[in-house]
This record gives sequence, structure tokens and C-alpha cells, in this order.
Amino acid sequence: MDQIGRSSKRLKLTMASSSTAVAAAVSQPSSGGRRRRRPGLKLLLPLFFSLFLNVFFASYLFLSFHQPAPGWARYATTEAEAAAAAGCSGHGRSFVLRAETPVCECEACYTGDDCSWPVLDCAVDADGEDSLFLEPFWKQHAAGSSVVLPGWHSMNSRDGHRIISGEIERHIHLLHKAASNAMTDGKFIVFSSRPAELLNALAHAVSANNNSSTPPNVVEHVTSLNAREGDGGSPVIFDRSYYWPHYYPIAAPADEGIMLFSISKISGHAGIGFWWAAIKDEKIYQRAAEYMTSNAVIVSPDTQLRVLKLIKVMISEKGAGDIFKFGYTTLKARWSQLHKLLATSDRFSLHPFSPNYCSYFKTVRDPTPAYAWLKCEMDEDKDCQAVLRKFNIISGSGKLFEGDNRYTRLNLCMTNDHFELLMMRMEAMVSKEWISSS
Repeated sequence: MDQIGRSSKRLKLTMASSSTAVAAAVSQPSSGGRRRRRPGLKLLLPLFFSLFLNVFFASYLFLSFHQPAPGWARYATTEAEAAAAAGCSGHGRSFVLRAETPVCECEACYTGDDCSWPVLDCAVDADGEDSLFLEPFWKQHAAGSSVVLPGWHSMNSRDGHRIISGEIERHIHLLHKAASNAMTDGKFIVFSSRPAELLNALAHAVSANNNSSTPPNVVEHVTSLNAREGDGGSPVIFDRSYYWPHYYPIAAPADEGIMLFSISKISGHAGIGFWWAAIKDEKIYQRAAEYMTSNAVIVSPDTQLRVLKLIKVMISEKGAGDIFKFGYTTLKARWSQLHKLLATSDRFSLHPFSPNYCSYFKTVRDPTPAYAWLKCEMDEDKDCQAVLRKFNIISGSGKLFEGDNRYTRLNLCMTNDHFELLMMRMEAMVSKEWISSS
């Protein structure tokens, strides 16, 4: 039994020794190398997290700065060209509003889907202020004057404001230099989309006394080209909106301390709404600019880009085919027709104008203003506006312009269609005078 017990102990010792040897063999490094361990979860988690962040930021940058494919504006330009091609029989303007089909908006005396039907009893409106006579000029310069804006622009009210505004100011100076109508070198430019806001800013800026306990100073807003410099040193704001070569002979560039201008009078774009002032005194400019910043609506980037495009065309086309030559030629022909018709009348006369030298056209010429003042000469015609209304002509009352009711105002800047219709009505009016006198 003792022998068996000793044998059993030796067997256990042998097995134990074998297990120890195997464990030792496993724990020993391989020949000539270090011990290898499988990577743990602690190492894999940072790796996966880093990959996730890289994919996330790469996707964000791609989506944020991805540019549309070339040709994205093709649809917009095709739509605009389709609207322009509609024509509306030459008696209206077309817009693409639904189903990609142009829709015509007819002029006052025409109707029908394509504006081809005249309204025979239509009253000719010669009391407006729009300068539609310049429309053919812009059709001739459609490529240079058109603007295509990306849909994501103007998301911020001040998008591009500083850059575009600086360019507009520079081109306004160039425009006045090209037209020779105003000295703006060294002057400061402030602009607005609303004339009342601009006038308020200028009145605030030139006011010498800001103490609300005392009566405000008088600020004169002068609209006549031949007006005096003001009374008793009162501040004066000169409205030079019509002081352009297509309306008046530019004897010399205007050089007042504060001068107002409007894009609608030079280019005809009354629907845009853009006015500017050229200011000589820097302090007045700073106060006006501060007032505009606090109290006025910012001129939208879309409006500024359109105005910039228009001014660039007007500057680049200076010469035989420029807007001043086009406008002057058109108005000169209309004034000639009007003078010729009324020269045979004893009942009606036109306010006379004196010719003057024009530095732009470098010749002596008659004024060709936007409006004609018609006078009723007969004693019984105490209201000239009412006399014209009987012949289906709507005109402006002289009394509204601090004149006499014997005068009435006719806008000559209408479309060609409207002017032809106006002349037909006036010919009928003068013909009736001949019949009555015979």
C-alpha cells in the first residue's frame, strides 16, 4: 500500500510538473520576438470615433459649399427670353406667371390676350410721370442691362451691401462726368429707395439747430432749374432729377451743395425706385448717412445690382447711340409735332422756351422737357384741364402746380402708342376749333 501511495504521489507530481511546463511554455515569448496581444476594445473605440468625425465633417463641408452644376441659370434666362419674345402686339408687357406661358399686361387703351384690340373710347392718360419713351432703348441693350440673380442671394438684408454700394458710388460719379450735368468730384453720395426718407435725412442733416424746444429751421427744396440760391441763408436742397441732356441743354455742370437725382428720370425705370444725393459738406453727409442707417429701409442688393447694370450701360454707350441721344431725338420729334399742330390754333398755346448752348451735344438747342404746359387762350375756357377731358385727354391741373387753371400739364414721356393716340385726340380738338371758326 505504501508503494502504491508513493507511486500515486509521483504521478501527481509528474502531472503538476507537466502543467507547469505547459503554462510556462505558453507564457514564454516566441523565439527572438515580443509577446503578442490581440487589440482590445479600448483601442478600437477611438479609431471608430475618429472615422465617424471625419465622415461627418466631410459630408458637412460638401453639403455646405457644394456649387450648383453649370447651366443652372439657363431656365431663368429661357423664361425671360420667352416673356420678351411674346411681344403683346407691341401694346403691352409680358410676364411668365404660370405654366411657363407668357401673360400679357396690356397698355391702358388696348385689350385682348395679346393686346391686339384697341379700346376705341379709351381716355389717353397724359398725367403720369413714367418715362416709358425710353423702353425701346433698353430693348436694344437687353443683354447688357439684364440681371440674373441666384435664388440664394439676398438671404441677408446686407448681403454684398458694402461691396455693391461702393461700386454704385463710383459709377454715379462716372455717370455725371459722362453726362457733364453735375460736378460730383470730391462730393459724397448717399442713396435711398424712398425719396421721402432721403429728403428727411437731408433736412435733418442741414438743420443747424437740433433743440426740440425751438422752432425748426426752414429748409428749401428747390425743383426749378432757374431757382435762386435761397432766402436769408436758409439751407437749400436742389432737385436736379431732370437735369440730363435728353431733357435740357446742359449749359454748365450743376455744382450746388446738395443735389438730388433719380434713376427713373435718366433711365426711365420708375419701378425700381432709386434716388441719390451728391453732398459737398462731409459733416452734412455723415449726419445724413447716420440718419439713413437708423431710420431708413436698406436699399436691397437686388435693386443695387439692377441700378449698377443700368448705369454701366449708360456710361459704356456714350456717343452716337447713347441714351441721351436717343431720348433727345425722341422728345425733339414729339415737341416738333406738338408745335406744328398748335401753331395753327388760336385757342391753345404752349409755354415758350429759349434755346441754349448744350455742352453735351456741343450745339445750341431747344429744351425738350418731359412735360408740356398747354394754355387755353379763350376767356370761356377757365379750366383747361376740363376742356381737354371733354376730348378724352387726361392732363394735370395747373392749380396743383401752383399755376393758373388756364394751364394744364401734358406728359410727353409716354409710350409711342400713347403719344400717337394723344396727337390724334389733339388733332380732333384743333379740327373742331377750325370747324367752329369757319
